Amino acid sequence: MPPELLPVVIFPALFAAIAYITKVISDNRTRRRLIASGATTDAIEALFVKAPLPDYETARRNGYVGLAVGLAFLIIALAGLGPASPLSYALLALAYGAAQVLFSRTRTDS
Repeated sequence: MPPELLPVVIFPALFAAIAYITKVISDNRTRRRLIASGATTDAIEALFVKAPLPDYETARRNGYVGLAVGLAFLIIALAGLGPASPLSYALLALAYGAAQVLFSRTRTDS
């Protein structure tokens, strides 16, 4: 690995390790306090054991945005536009906006 890439790898890894350790300590303190206060086992499991339900609406929005931006990049590549071209930025912004509008039009409020 080139030496100039070491800070790019080390600092995010160090940050992730510190964040994970902080989360574990915080969760354990909260769990101990809940147990000491007499909380039920079901309440503690609901907070710490169960995984949250997937957010399908956010996943659908990100899918629309991903497809639209990918299509914009394809058009930019096929048209031979460079990264400095204002048309490239306009196509990306237009694709992102179109994806957001499509999402809002197909959104089901339940």
